[in-house]
Amino acid sequence: ETGWLVGDSVAAPVWASEAGVARAEEILAGQIPERRDAETNEYSKEKLVEVASRLDDYERQYIGARADGTDGDADLVYVNALCTTDFGGEPDAISTSVMVVMDGGACFWTAVVDLTSGEITRLSVNGDA
Repeated sequence: ETGWLVGDSVAAPVWASEAGVARAEEILAGQIPERRDAETNEYSKEKLVEVASRLDDYERQYIGARADGTDGDADLVYVNALCTTDFGGEPDAISTSVMVVMDGGACFWTAVVDLTSGEITRLSVNGDA
């Protein structure tokens, strides 16, 4: 099976609709500042302060999935946020491949947004090497 591992099952990858992406963005805009304010680890809080302060400046990639493995509109949206789209002189790389970046700090972050619950289920800001 191909897809995301969600709990003990594999979520089927599907297109994230425009409405799903818009809803994911609403959830991110509302919850990233909340997570920033609640964070107790100073290093993590510093990263979330930076992400929240320039949330609209990131380029994003969206990948939809269905938690139940069926076809239909995505109920999960994976968000891959990047502060740059310059990947080795390949200008179309962001539109043809999922970009995986190690390190880079708050320049790169990922989230999984559950459109059904309206929650960010995972948020990870890259570290600094």
